[in-house]
Amino acid sequence: MKISGFTFLRNAVLNNYPFLASIKSILPIVNEFIVVVCNSEDETLELVKTINDSKIKIIKAPFVSNEDWTYSRYTNLAYFLCSGDWCFYIQADEVVPEWELEKIYNCMEKFFRVKEVEGILLNYRHFYGSFRYYRIDRGWYSKEVRIIRNNLNIYSYKDAQGFRLLNGSKFRKLNVVDSKAYIHHYGFVFKNLKDRIYKNCRKEWLCEYNGKHPKVLEDYIKNYKDEFDPNNCNYELNFDNFIKLVKEFFDKIIRKRLFEYKPYREIK
Repeated sequence: MKISGFTFLRNAVLNNYPFLASIKSILPIVNEFIVVVCNSEDETLELVKTINDSKIKIIKAPFVSNEDWTYSRYTNLAYFLCSGDWCFYIQADEVVPEWELEKIYNCMEKFFRVKEVEGILLNYRHFYGSFRYYRIDRGWYSKEVRIIRNNLNIYSYKDAQGFRLLNGSKFRKLNVVDSKAYIHHYGFVFKNLKDRIYKNCRKEWLCEYNGKHPKVLEDYIKNYKDEFDPNNCNYELNFDNFIKLVKEFFDKIIRKRLFEYKPYREIK
């Protein structure tokens, strides 16, 4: 069983993404890591080269924007260059904790010969404003497909959040299993959002995190100035937020998310 990691990057330094930690976090379980680096206005390419690991394969690409499909185009470019049986996609603001790697690897191994399984889910913690809090409300996906088979009919879809299989002339959702492992999303910690971080957020939508963070993030955390105060959160009670609150009320009663959008078919 061979495993490929893949991602694409552009202006990752300017966007303050922990992209080096992201790549390094899954290096222990992959046989190769494809990094497509688009034309950037910063040192993204030079910093990727500093990882100095023979598994890393860097591909330089011109950047052409195409609205909804831009991220997918470059994600697909990296994916189609993978040679592994399983392909592990990770975005520049996502980091896999080292204690989850064995669980993920074992899941890939378990379902390697089960051809019905086309992808594997990872569970998400969306950290918000700080390393101390993560979002638990409905506006944030709880699971997503991050590991897929190497299949020429599978494509990154639209904004590259998930994947689809081209069946004839139509895309269909992938058949997937849950790895039960977690991935950490830090996009709203490192991003310089200033006061905007407090808009459209309720204190009740934040869960305090008392666990560990991935070791590859130690330097980031050490140099991070944490000024986030959940008491400053505010949100507008419009129609959409009202519906969201109603759904969350019933979610708490039955202890699961009702009618949650799932861009995949989970095999139990």
